[in-house]
Amino acid sequence: MLAESGDEEPGDPRLRLLGTFVVQSLRPAAGTWERCAGTAEAGRLLQAFLDHNTASDPRPLLVVQSKPSSR
Repeated sequence: MLAESGDEEPGDPRLRLLGTFVVQSLRPAAGTWERCAGTAEAGRLLQAFLDHNTASDPRPLLVVQSKPSSR
């Protein structure tokens, strides 16, 4: 989904932007965001968040957090 090569899968550019921001700010282990966002449940939630019509209701809050590493 967030591959940096020219053979990226087509998708919602907003989701790619969100993924880029998450990876740069939280610095998860390699592939963690892609595995998480690639699940059916997360995909539905993220797409619902991105597609929410702000004219009808207040925009929902999206919270993305990393769990502490066990070192």
